[in-house]
Amino acid sequence: MEWKQWSKHANAAAASSTASAMRQRRKSQSLIRGRDLLLVGLIATCVLHLYVVTQTHPATLPPEDIVEIELYRGATPPAGYVGYYCQSDGVKCHTETHKCWDSAICAETGVRRPPPQKKKKVIAYAISVTGDSPGWNGIDGAAVLGHSAVRAHRNSSYDAALVAFVSPSVSEAGRHKLEKVGFRVLEKNLPVEVEDIQGKLLREKISSNGCCGAWELLKLYAWTLTEYHRVVHLDVDSLVLQNFDELFDDDPTVGGAILSPTAIDTAKKNFEKRDTTLPLLEGIYAQYTMDWNMAQRPWGSNPPVQGGFVIARPSLQVYEEMVSIVRKGDFQGGWGGTRAGAFYGGMTIQGLLPYYFMHYRPGSGREVRGCVYNNMASNPRNVGGFGKGECRDGTVPPPDGAYTGLVEKGDCEDCRLSRVEDVKVVHFTICQKPWECHGTSTSCYYCKICNQFHRKWFEIREELERERGAYQSELYAHGKTPARRNMCRSYNRAGYIPIDVSKL
Repeated sequence: MEWKQWSKHANAAAASSTASAMRQRRKSQSLIRGRDLLLVGLIATCVLHLYVVTQTHPATLPPEDIVEIELYRGATPPAGYVGYYCQSDGVKCHTETHKCWDSAICAETGVRRPPPQKKKKVIAYAISVTGDSPGWNGIDGAAVLGHSAVRAHRNSSYDAALVAFVSPSVSEAGRHKLEKVGFRVLEKNLPVEVEDIQGKLLREKISSNGCCGAWELLKLYAWTLTEYHRVVHLDVDSLVLQNFDELFDDDPTVGGAILSPTAIDTAKKNFEKRDTTLPLLEGIYAQYTMDWNMAQRPWGSNPPVQGGFVIARPSLQVYEEMVSIVRKGDFQGGWGGTRAGAFYGGMTIQGLLPYYFMHYRPGSGREVRGCVYNNMASNPRNVGGFGKGECRDGTVPPPDGAYTGLVEKGDCEDCRLSRVEDVKVVHFTICQKPWECHGTSTSCYYCKICNQFHRKWFEIREELERERGAYQSELYAHGKTPARRNMCRSYNRAGYIPIDVSKL
């Protein structure tokens, strides 16, 4: 009985083993068939790929391990890419050898791709900041000025950038604010330390000269920014109303001032007396307006440059030569024995620039129309009112004495009579700073145009705030100064409502 039970179990085990062996055999056969199918598939793929390659490319194509890529005509391959790309329609090139051949891939597209956009040259708008304080509203001036410059370039042939030269004394908070409103901040020391100036008079007096002393010389760094096509250095109390592309040509022919006979004669004499031993300097490296309010007799012969507007054509040679002049410090009644600089601010930019560009390097700078490019609402004559006194630029009015204020009619141009539509840059000097919230009186000779300029400044400030999401509607909703966009609580300095820079 036991044997029968054992035999039964043994037969069952044998049957189970046989069944297992049969399952294993079928599994192995299935795997073999799967491998065969995979192998067949791979072979078919390779054959197909080989067929495509041989049909598309000549036999001389490079090895298969070099990957190909298609890009737009003139486009640059990705960084580190070594392969082939469509440099122009129907052509492929190797990025290392630049050898090209006809490409069926490019040719088959049948699409003529547009040529790449030519990169615009960049005009930098620069300011200099020598110090700041908790209540300093110059940051508002910088913000609105920067926005106005970028805004003017929306229909320009050039791109715009913003740069701020700051002295070491400018706080980190002040620098952050400048960056916040769009400026590239560059810390700069004086181009020449005061103690290194060799001339005794200049060394002792320059720190207290003009509005800002030696720190006005920060503006010289405009000529060092060689990465830009031109650098327009403006004071923070300026406003750009239109682009002035016409001044950015390598050889500008429009926009220049109509010079008086005195100015023309002076320029001729200066050119004849130039130092011919200096290395050649060709072209125009500075464009500026004159500050005729500071001019001295004889009218038109040695005018100051107005330091709030200068277009620099960057050049390290020009920069180094001006720095060398300052270091030498030859200032006795003016720079280099001339009368250039014998006026307010003459020891710094206002006198240094006319000396360099009219005496040291005559012909390398030119005057542009102040009423267009740096309108300060100034009187061109030496007596107040309209049509009185002598023209400070040396212009002699018509014999009949008729006063027009129009340069095209032979009179000296009166910026107080300018049409705002014709003005491209405003400089708030005589008109005073917008953030001082002056009233809207029309009783003075310059009041009418100043009121229009102030309206423009607040209009552009509002545009800036709205575009940047910083408009403070709750503060402006119930104001009583509509001429200032209700951004003044009252018409006085204390009434000004600053821009919330943190929201820009």
